[in-house]
Amino acid sequence: MNRFIKLFLIFTITSLLSITPFQVSNAEEPLLITENGVSLIKLPSQADGKINISGQTSKQKIKALIIKDSYQEWFDIDLDNGKFNENIWFTEGKGQYEVNIMVNLEDRKYTYGPKLIVENVADVNRFLVPTKDIESDYPAIADLAKRLTRLSKTDRDKTKNIYNWITKNIKYDYDKYRRQLANDFTDVYGAENTFKTKKGVCYDFSTLFAAMSRSIGIEAKVIRGNYVSGKRQEYHAWNEIYLHDEGKWIKLDSTFGYALNKNYFDNKDFDIDHVKIDEL
Repeated sequence: MNRFIKLFLIFTITSLLSITPFQVSNAEEPLLITENGVSLIKLPSQADGKINISGQTSKQKIKALIIKDSYQEWFDIDLDNGKFNENIWFTEGKGQYEVNIMVNLEDRKYTYGPKLIVENVADVNRFLVPTKDIESDYPAIADLAKRLTRLSKTDRDKTKNIYNWITKNIKYDYDKYRRQLANDFTDVYGAENTFKTKKGVCYDFSTLFAAMSRSIGIEAKVIRGNYVSGKRQEYHAWNEIYLHDEGKWIKLDSTFGYALNKNYFDNKDFDIDHVKIDEL
């Protein structure tokens, strides 16, 4: 074999090896933190207002526990064949957040899984983003709110259309209310569940209204307080929304709008029987 043929063969073999399917990829695999049956894709050390929690687990039920200073909040994590992918907003301002994945043992008992520390560098308007029980990013909720308000010109018209839909389509869940009175809070609460079941208690009415409003860019609060009538005082929930084009917050109560068949949308005597304690 002469020198020319040898060089030709070497060049041909080298070229074939360069396109072989066994070529090693330079793409980096995601870094995993694995503990207690949960593998969490490692998060960046900094966040711009929110994080994405994703990975997989062999456990039946997990939650996220977010801690910043005195703030602590539990978030449900949906599992799809053991895989999870959830967005969580940092609503307590800039600073360091502790992100804990919690693994269910039994009933309401949990133990620790993977843990991360993340520095949030962006301020978030918590009345505009999805938060616990106010799932404004749930597609069906956002789609309905958009359809209901597509012809509305003002924020008042938009939110009044949402209020009217809720008072006509969501029923009060008296069985759930009675369980609450017996200190049984094991039911599922929040906007998404209320939208799916078409029933709920006052907190559910209020979280659904807030979720629908936030999904179209209107600031909405869930207010927790007391309903007061004479000597009667009872824990209750309603909403406050910011009408940007009017430059003011207004109050409404879709639960009473349904149950009493009376206008509770920015009505003048609202504060007579509503006493605010805090806001979400």
